[in-house]
Amino acid sequence: AAFDTQAKQNVGVDLVIKLTDRGEKEQLLPCAIVGAFRSAVSIPTSTISSIRGIPQISPASTSSSLDDKEQFELFGRTKPSDDGIAIPLLDKLTSWNVNNIAVLYVNDAYGTAYADGIRLAAQQRDNPYIRVELVDIPNNPTDVEIADAIKQLKGTEFTYFFAIMHAGNRTDDKIGNENHDRIMIEASKQGIAGTTQHTWLFSAQLDNSL
Repeated sequence: AAFDTQAKQNVGVDLVIKLTDRGEKEQLLPCAIVGAFRSAVSIPTSTISSIRGIPQISPASTSSSLDDKEQFELFGRTKPSDDGIAIPLLDKLTSWNVNNIAVLYVNDAYGTAYADGIRLAAQQRDNPYIRVELVDIPNNPTDVEIADAIKQLKGTEFTYFFAIMHAGNRTDDKIGNENHDRIMIEASKQGIAGTTQHTWLFSAQLDNSL
């Protein structure tokens, strides 16, 4: 059976509780759970499924927080964690002779863990050293919050930016294609995008955005 978490923590938690707490004999308990997509949903739901002895496997949740096997004993995934992605990202920047990068990240479990992974990986590098500056943005930002975040990025005087955001392939995702557009339009207004001197990289596919 398939159930839609709507990419929301409360919906996902309610579903997992109902699926793993079936008291009636004719309702079979699941032998495993596949999902969720977002790390912010997989973290609370896999806590419940692990406690109740049911494996949970995500095809897309990459938060390094989920690597904690004491808390998420029965959680698994089919793609690397954000910590594993941070090292090749820094290696690529090094090959481009990049010494500084500013990271804009959505302030939720996925974005925070991903950004921290990049920061920690950079600190552990001896040579060459890459300076990382972190700037967070709410999951559903206002125009003022976007403008403030872009101002902070501009203030670093860096020319390389890495944006950690959710893929825009879900219509109910709070930071999908529309917000990617809003962020990049503001970056262009403030002079750090659409120039020949600034480079933007993204953690997720943007579909038809930009």
